[in-house]
Amino acid sequence: MRRSLLFIPSNNPAMLQNADVFGSDSVIFDLEDAVNVTEKDNARNLLYYYLLEHTNLNMEVIVRINGLDTDYYFEDLNKIVSDNIDAIMLPKARINDVKLLDELLSKIENEKKLTKKIKIIPIIELAISILEVDIIASLARVDGILLGAEDLSSDLEVERTKIGKEIEYARSRVAIACKAYKIDAIDTPFTDVNDIEGL
Repeated sequence: MRRSLLFIPSNNPAMLQNADVFGSDSVIFDLEDAVNVTEKDNARNLLYYYLLEHTNLNMEVIVRINGLDTDYYFEDLNKIVSDNIDAIMLPKARINDVKLLDELLSKIENEKKLTKKIKIIPIIELAISILEVDIIASLARVDGILLGAEDLSSDLEVERTKIGKEIEYARSRVAIACKAYKIDAIDTPFTDVNDIEGL
């Protein structure tokens, strides 16, 4: 059960080493937004060796790769897809992106002779993705959908607020699509780490 999901930047060795001490149900090792462009290779290598050494983490292991519109995603997948991870989180997901990722994962799973099928958790953070969310939720490998309100607000050119009225429609679309296909609807991350009451 995914009650709590913890983002960990993959370029921070100390945070990687403490990933399993907070009791979250899932940990999301981030290769995307939390990692500067100059740190992408380093983050990927750190995560690779961390996963080699920590094969029995008592939580779901998710890796947020870089988007399929970048030069980094292919190396992300080749380096970190293994039996030590459970899911790939895909930023700025569109229907065709999820289908392509499915094909790439199938190829890597066969080449590496994995014993499990890696799930996909698309992040809905574009206006066009909200319109596609019903189909995205129906795709076979998709196991949950995360709403990315920060980038969505930017794409909509609206102010992001704590009350969140600007994302009510998006939240509803994601919740209904996920309920219809019996997968997890994951709300947008809470980013204000200083607001303990809000969290």
